[in-house]
Amino acid sequence: MEIKGKVISKLEIEKGTSKAGNEWEKQTFVIETFDDQYPKQVAFEGFGKIVEFSNKLKKNDEVTVQFNPESQEWKGKWYTKLSAWK
Repeated sequence: MEIKGKVISKLEIEKGTSKAGNEWEKQTFVIETFDDQYPKQVAFEGFGKIVEFSNKLKKNDEVTVQFNPESQEWKGKWYTKLSAWK
């Protein structure tokens, strides 16, 4: 999937270690879509090489984000994340 907008916020890079002992890092950034009447604010998670790119983003940069949506159930509730890959 793909969406276009401008960067309105980005969070600090998060780092950790997986159960398998592999280090990982991710960064969440938020864009606002260009829909003039009803712009939407959408948060994306970026992993690996995307963190290198998203770390360089500045507020109001115009971007096109390619992403995969994924939902998971936990204790009877559903949670959705949007993973940016380009």
